Amino acid sequence: MSEYSDFDSAVEIMAYKIADCVKKSEDIKYKKELEQLKKERSLMYSGDKEIIKKILNVYGKEIKEIYENI
Repeated sequence: MSEYSDFDSAVEIMAYKIADCVKKSEDIKYKKELEQLKKERSLMYSGDKEIIKKILNVYGKEIKEIYENI
């Protein structure tokens, strides 16, 4: 993938992760996760390639597994 499509995909993945976490945010565990996601989102928008790679490979895989099991 090109750098731009990686970034676009990472934006979509983060949007899903944050929305999912907000739905569950009553649990303290998810509040901490939400704070971590917000930090990573900030780094993603600043162009941090390692964070973008993490979003694509780790979070993207999680989401893919969720949709495969539906």
